[in-house]
Amino acid sequence: MPLNDDVVLAKAPGLTWIRNKEGVVFERGFALNDAGAAMFLALDGARPLRAVCRALQEQYEVEYDELSGDLLGLAEELIEAGLIQVVTP
Repeated sequence: MPLNDDVVLAKAPGLTWIRNKEGVVFERGFALNDAGAAMFLALDGARPLRAVCRALQEQYEVEYDELSGDLLGLAEELIEAGLIQVVTP
């Protein structure tokens, strides 16, 4: 399924991770910087990526299209790593 900003994403069940001052570190050795961590933490399985992007846009001074593209790219990486999943709300 190709990702777009209408997709709803959630953290993978049973995932272990730690939030630290640099970002998020996962038990599988994968790590996210602060911006990536903000995206990961905002995934609640209820809101589409568009809503997550709008919320994050308030934190970071960046255009919607740029942020959306970055989030879609990160989401694809996290899905491949088994850290998040597409859900049907």
